[in-house]
Amino acid sequence: SVSFTIYGSDGTVLHSGSVDVPALGMASSWDFLSGSVYQYGSPVVVALTSTEKIVVDHGCWSKCAGWGVTEMPLSASAGTSFKFPAWGWSYSWAVIGNTDAAAAAVTVKIYDLNGVEKTAVTATVPGHGSVRTWELLGNIYSHAAPAMIAIESDKNIVVNSGRWGRYA
Repeated sequence: SVSFTIYGSDGTVLHSGSVDVPALGMASSWDFLSGSVYQYGSPVVVALTSTEKIVVDHGCWSKCAGWGVTEMPLSASAGTSFKFPAWGWSYSWAVIGNTDAAAAAVTVKIYDLNGVEKTAVTATVPGHGSVRTWELLGNIYSHAAPAMIAIESDKNIVVNSGRWGRYA
């Protein structure tokens, strides 16, 4: 059995439950939530617990009138330091989720292709809450394209990176 809790960006519990997953089997959140996790809000933090080892994968693709969105987690494990390139056609962002009950102090830095820091911002992420770099910095590509993003925190966080833009 895998238990899940969905937290809103302010850290409030929006939904929780559990799902039975057979050995070497899998479960789609779409099935046990009767739709997208984003029906509860966006962004959200989904906490999963299990007595057995589990593997988590997340991705989405939306194709509407020539526009697309992809998202992938940088790690299924929490940590205090993440570094990754900002990739994408038009826009890139990251969602920072706090896995701790206490507020987390985070710093987001953007570096250009030559490793020169272009901008930095600090933010507080509520316990079990989340924040998008979009709200903190706007479009990452307006600071550097391509860019390297460094996110540091005083608490364990998870980071999901995304992009959206026009495709051919």
